[in-house]
Amino acid sequence: MTVELAPACEVRPPSLYECVRDQLDELAGALGLGSEQPLIARTHQLLSAESAAYPVTRPPPRRSTLNADGTPLQLSLTLGWSGARLAFLSDVGEPALSTAERMVAGRARVRELAELTGAQRAVERIEPLVDTMAPAGNPQLLSEPAGAFWIGAGFAPGRSPTLKLYVNARWGEEGARWARLAEFAAQLGAGVAWREVRELVAEELEPLGVALAANPDGAIAGRIYVSGYGKTWEYLEALGRAYGGAVYGERLRDCAQTLLADDHAYPTRSVVCSFELLAGRLGDVKVELCGHCAFDSDRQARERCEQWLRDDQQALDVYTRVTNLLSGGSLSATQTTLHSYMGLGSGHSRTLYFNPAGTRPPDGGA
Repeated sequence: MTVELAPACEVRPPSLYECVRDQLDELAGALGLGSEQPLIARTHQLLSAESAAYPVTRPPPRRSTLNADGTPLQLSLTLGWSGARLAFLSDVGEPALSTAERMVAGRARVRELAELTGAQRAVERIEPLVDTMAPAGNPQLLSEPAGAFWIGAGFAPGRSPTLKLYVNARWGEEGARWARLAEFAAQLGAGVAWREVRELVAEELEPLGVALAANPDGAIAGRIYVSGYGKTWEYLEALGRAYGGAVYGERLRDCAQTLLADDHAYPTRSVVCSFELLAGRLGDVKVELCGHCAFDSDRQARERCEQWLRDDQQALDVYTRVTNLLSGGSLSATQTTLHSYMGLGSGHSRTLYFNPAGTRPPDGGA
């Protein structure tokens, strides 16, 4: 007698969206955000359900500039005196959308997220700033492969959620890029302060983007990002001292010596500097390093980040717990994929950015 065997059921690999949803659930519990978990989950769905719908075992169908491997999602952990803050940022919309279609979808999603977080009044103030930085119909922007902007949110225990919008400034002629940044700063009441920064960084760094944060109380905050390659740490420390004070300059030196070790003596492969804009003045200054450029592997990144955080046991414990959750306890000894960026702010904050697909299993359809 012949026995026919039923075909084995094909196991569908989870999508990146589903994997990050589960990661965020775990992170909410680990960071004391259990009461915010439903809002975090809904925000993640609103921002990433379309762009991260592909199998986690596969590369993204459309490359994003958020991470070195094109993953359209990024998580971040900010550690400081006020505790830990969790944030995430996403490309929004179906991968096949054009830049024009993505802009329309993104603006609609910002308004939906504003209703979800209670930041409608603040978003009304943000929209003219977005028009300045990402004018609809501009042919140069519409031909920009990276797109116009990315949308995110931040959460901290005992604090209201923050809607975040990051706008791309790396399009058009260089002079026009600087002009848009100047207009952005002027609209936030910090035009004079920004002109002083512009004079100091214009020959060394180039426009990268801006960030806007909207809160339920109607308040907004802005930040300008500039980037460069091959910058010496002497220059970066001098920049830090000029705008963050002498103590910040010393902390930058310690940060670089710890994270880069012997490579501290050489020019950086990639660096991002950003300046918070407050009414009439500059606020927090931040210097960020690309993990993909700075480290040989995620294991090395973890070892050096743990050394960097050794002066704050609470921050170290949170970082260790978060990296364990994101990596499943297994970090690569040959590649740097999980650790995207590390940033040091003059306001005593340290931010670590993670690629949630950094521990993606090999492509095999499993």
